[in-house]
Amino acid sequence: MSCVACGSSNITLAYKARDIHEKSFTHFRCQSCNTVQIEHFDSALLAYAYDTGYYGGTDTKFKWPFSTLFDLGKKLAAKHTATLINDSETDILDIGCGKGDFLEKLHGLGHSRLWGNDIEKPQQLPAYIHWLPGSFPDIQEVGQQFDLITLTHVFEHLQEPVKVISKLNDLLKPNGRILLSQPNIDSLQAEKYQNFWLHLDPPRHLHLIPPAQLKKMFAEAGFQLESEKYDSPLYNPFGYLQSWLNKRITQRDLLYEFLKKGGRIKNLKGFFQLIFSFLFAGLSFPFYFLLDRSESKKGKSGTMELVFRKK
Repeated sequence: MSCVACGSSNITLAYKARDIHEKSFTHFRCQSCNTVQIEHFDSALLAYAYDTGYYGGTDTKFKWPFSTLFDLGKKLAAKHTATLINDSETDILDIGCGKGDFLEKLHGLGHSRLWGNDIEKPQQLPAYIHWLPGSFPDIQEVGQQFDLITLTHVFEHLQEPVKVISKLNDLLKPNGRILLSQPNIDSLQAEKYQNFWLHLDPPRHLHLIPPAQLKKMFAEAGFQLESEKYDSPLYNPFGYLQSWLNKRITQRDLLYEFLKKGGRIKNLKGFFQLIFSFLFAGLSFPFYFLLDRSESKKGKSGTMELVFRKK
């Protein structure tokens, strides 16, 4: 085995982590660049990793009122993304677009040249979103390039990250931008909770590449880092509190999975654990929110966002 990020063979066992179905997955750490990756991922594991429960409901992923909160997060993300582009006449590709929610928010801000890509086409994809079929980076030829490509917590799901970056380069116009966000394996919460860390998300997160190595990989492919930020008022505090719960209750990611539309509790023990989880979340969220403010300034919070410009 070699590191998917830097190619080093100096790989050691990091930990074994169980998923929400109690299946165990082995993770390895590169001693050269600190990338963490799972042992293997093949087509047989694909259907298991992305079963119907992963996507929540057909209309929204989360139950009300949490769906409203996440919808607000999408709107804020769209407004933030809009600051990276010049006008509405901009070609935008969202990789791993899911149901197209993020692109819908961009459309509401006046952008009409929108493209989406994911493993499967959503049933209710708006007509103004052009569909790009195929698993990235092995997608069909598009016949055009884009001004902006976004990967919001998607890059870590894709095999062969070096090949992914090369494909992004091909699809991007000169001076175009890549917006990439993903969990930060160099974060303090990743260090503290390790195999219990929420954002490890076995087996869907195939690799978690630290910021320094990601910057190096994109620089070698001809990109220039334009900005980076590490604060996320939603992802980071919740990552802390769910990871704390994962060390103390039976089912991994119990609270997060229950918040999904269709999420259910299996037994009485799970019911009491869920009540405890909600109480802990309500009490701890303000503390973890403030902790994230401090850690994000040092680049040590649970998630990161990097913006690269093609030279």
